[in-house]
Amino acid sequence: MTIFEASVKLYGWFSEHDSFCLETDENKLLEGVRRKKCEKNEEQAAITCALKELEGLNIISSASIGEGTEIWVLKKDFKTMEQTVNLDPDTCQSIAQIVNGFCDVLNLHNEEDRVNPLEVKEKDIKNLVFVSAHLMDKSEPEQE
Repeated sequence: MTIFEASVKLYGWFSEHDSFCLETDENKLLEGVRRKKCEKNEEQAAITCALKELEGLNIISSASIGEGTEIWVLKKDFKTMEQTVNLDPDTCQSIAQIVNGFCDVLNLHNEEDRVNPLEVKEKDIKNLVFVSAHLMDKSEPEQE
């Protein structure tokens, strides 16, 4: 497991939990991940490094409780955290083409769901995520 992979897992974790303890939450965090016994130390190291990175970004703080138990706690509610993203004109145009094209396929004629490439907003990114999720669902083979 890489630090990046651990960071992605922890990002999902903190979207549902306010704290993380490696001793008690590791198995829940890595639920569904195929694990090899020999890689346990490496996984713990990756998770610890990712936690330290999140702490460096002022997203979480750590506290030592008892002997050797460290608990990492969100500094503020996860849902209130925002990120600023800068988009170049080509990316804005691509977002507009994809979302607006999807609106055309669905015969949605209201301007509210359409993207203005000169003013891409959060709702436009959410709509792009919706389109992507829809296409991913369509590409999965049907199970009988």
